Amino acid sequence: MADKEKKKKKKVKEEGAKEEAPAPAPEPEPAPAPTPAPSTPSSVKRPSSKSSKKAKRSGSSVFSMFTEYQVAEFKEGFSLMDKDKDGILGKEDLRSTWDQCGKLATDKELDDMLAEAPGPVNFTQLLTLFAQRMSGGQ
Repeated sequence: MADKEKKKKKKVKEEGAKEEAPAPAPEPEPAPAPTPAPSTPSSVKRPSSKSSKKAKRSGSSVFSMFTEYQVAEFKEGFSLMDKDKDGILGKEDLRSTWDQCGKLATDKELDDMLAEAPGPVNFTQLLTLFAQRMSGGQ
C-alpha cells in the first residue's frame, strides 16, 4: 500500500515539474587563463613507482608497453618535433629538431632516420619505433 502512495506522489511531482517553466540557466563565468607549466625538467613532478598507472593491456597495442605518464611525455616530445603541426614527422621537422639541438644533420642521415619506419612517422609509429628499440630489435 505504501508503495502505491509513493508512486502517486512521485507522479504528481513529475507532472507539476513539467508544467512549470524552467528557470533560465545562469551564464557561466569565464574560466581563468591557465598558467603555463614550468619547462625545466627538474620541476616536473614524476609519479612514484607505487602510484604510476600502467596502460591497460589490450592485445598488441604499442600503448600497452608504456605507462600513461610515459605516453604523455612522448606525446609532448612529438609535438615539439612536429614543427609544421601536421601530425607527421617529415624531413624538415627532423632537420629543425636537430638544428635546435645544435647538430647539423645531413640529408642522408635524415633519410635513414625516416627509412626506419615502414610508413609516415605519426605519433603511433614513433611509439612503435621506441618500443622496438627498447626490446632490442632494430
